[in-house]
Amino acid sequence: WHQTWVDSAGLLLLLEGRARDGKMVLEGQTTEPDGRITRHRITWTPDPDGSVRQLWESTTSGGDWTVAFDGRYTRR
Repeated sequence: WHQTWVDSAGLLLLLEGRARDGKMVLEGQTTEPDGRITRHRITWTPDPDGSVRQLWESTTSGGDWTVAFDGRYTRR
């Protein structure tokens, strides 16, 4: 799978991945203006009630993963 994110500041994030253990996991990286690389991992997990959790984590090289976004999508 492939996903492309572009924000209003011109940030481009290209994500690649696949389904693993019942979840969709996509990973990619961005380069900050100072040259620092930030890695991104976004995981979508379906729940039995039909909702889907989206967990977006990021880290700089050698750093710990931190949560950038943790959301849940539900049907109306």
